[in-house]
Amino acid sequence: MASKVLVTGASGQDGLLLCQYLIRMGCDVVGIVRPDSLSKAHPFLKGVQIVEADLSMPQDYLSLMLKHMPDQVFHLAATHHSSEQKIISKQREIHKCMISTNFSALESIAFAILEAKLDAHLIYPASSQMYAACKYDLCVDESTPRNPNTFYGEIKSWSMDLLTHLRKEFGLRASSCILFNHESHLRGSNFVTKKIAIAAAKARCGIPNKLELMNIGARVDWSGADDVVVAMAMVAKSRMPLDYVISSGHLNSVQDLLEIAFDHAGVRWQECVTYESNFYTPALYGNSNLIYQTLGWRPNNSIRKIIIDMVDRETANISSY
Repeated sequence: MASKVLVTGASGQDGLLLCQYLIRMGCDVVGIVRPDSLSKAHPFLKGVQIVEADLSMPQDYLSLMLKHMPDQVFHLAATHHSSEQKIISKQREIHKCMISTNFSALESIAFAILEAKLDAHLIYPASSQMYAACKYDLCVDESTPRNPNTFYGEIKSWSMDLLTHLRKEFGLRASSCILFNHESHLRGSNFVTKKIAIAAAKARCGIPNKLELMNIGARVDWSGADDVVVAMAMVAKSRMPLDYVISSGHLNSVQDLLEIAFDHAGVRWQECVTYESNFYTPALYGNSNLIYQTLGWRPNNSIRKIIIDMVDRETANISSY
């Protein structure tokens, strides 16, 4: 029998890719989206039963569970922190939205599953921002003590603790997937990978442009969003509700990405990029041995392959104008 799956945040990068993957796997997928996000996502959600819902209304979750009776629930909807936001009043609004979407909505979903008496596996994407590399690079696995240095990371840590408690106290089948940075052509233009891909594509097409970056020496554990959603789907299918680190396990600098993108475009990146600094800072990277050994997951995409694909897609977009 095909699995019935409910996905919040179905219009985001991970939601779109997960829904597409689950449809290919023969699942019956219900995608929860904000009313204002549907038009952009609709072409990518073919075969998905779309439900427009306000995630701030906790009373709606029980009716959703009873109506759709899912076997798997992915709470992918999230409010992300903007490090560029300097207005204090705006920061407070972002923090309130983070609590509502990232924590309170998860709480409502978890208790709705319990109240509906469903044997559904709840999957929550936690974040590498729950950790901090101080003096040295830090390898993160499932037992690494959390030390968030952003409010986003703090909220994700609260949520992970909540699910751990509900799992122990009430037998909720819930897993937190500790995700590191993961990229695809669906990334928003505010992400550095997308900025680099767009700049390289413009240079490839002979369009003058100048990309301004901060520290190009900063290193990140980047992986492919396609690989990450497959990993989360494998976790959802497993009977044992465990938490897993999902990462590439490799560090690349922003300069590495510039070289990949602009070499592929046939242009020297130095001609198109200005930056404030280029220095080493301690970085986080993941140890995904648990999911390797337990579920057999392996990433299929290198950051080189991902960036090249992003540049090619942006080039095609420019050429189609």
